[in-house]
Amino acid sequence: MQFKAGEAFLTLDKQGYGTVGGFFTLPDHPGKVFGLTNSHVVAGCGLVNPNGAIIHGGALNSNYPIVGGMTSYYSVVSATRANYHDFALVELNGNIQPTWGFPRPIGYVPQLALARYYSTGVSIHGATSGYRSGIVSAIGYSVSNIVMAQCGIRVAFYDVIVAYNPLGFSAIGDSGSLMCSTVDGRILGVLIGMVPGDNRFSFGFPFWKLLTYLNLHLY
Repeated sequence: MQFKAGEAFLTLDKQGYGTVGGFFTLPDHPGKVFGLTNSHVVAGCGLVNPNGAIIHGGALNSNYPIVGGMTSYYSVVSATRANYHDFALVELNGNIQPTWGFPRPIGYVPQLALARYYSTGVSIHGATSGYRSGIVSAIGYSVSNIVMAQCGIRVAFYDVIVAYNPLGFSAIGDSGSLMCSTVDGRILGVLIGMVPGDNRFSFGFPFWKLLTYLNLHLY
């Protein structure tokens, strides 16, 4: 059973939904492949369940079920949500064949090089929007009073990357997508959300911050 990066991730209780942004390996888990998404995609606004089931393989619609989806099981390897990041690394269990549903990134942008990507192109491959592109309109920005779509709580994120598209950069269900440079294909960040009521602006945390927690390597 194939599972493509960029496909939907919907927990069976529908508390969490979003996108598996990409697949990675860990040196201390040889032979295993892990999917990266947001903590709020796995858990909604509740506590992360270390084991669960998801529907995947199709596209999210406005009510968040998946059309033509399949059921798989997962285990959470690491997950945290804070003001500087929101990630979950999951192991997909069973006969899963992870694959990239879009061109595989060639690496990531380190902290000291991130400023060079201001005003350059950025893209996502989300479960709701598919391919979307825009420009990096801010780096190191802080956003507050953001409403989490799953349960309506208000949160704040600091030091984020902001992407802009006048026609809309992302939609509900794209959370967890990799934000990649359209200039060189490197990962800039991981999409967290968008400004409520104004999807022209979306934001994500820098990918280099994730690497301070996990020694990830692209699959």
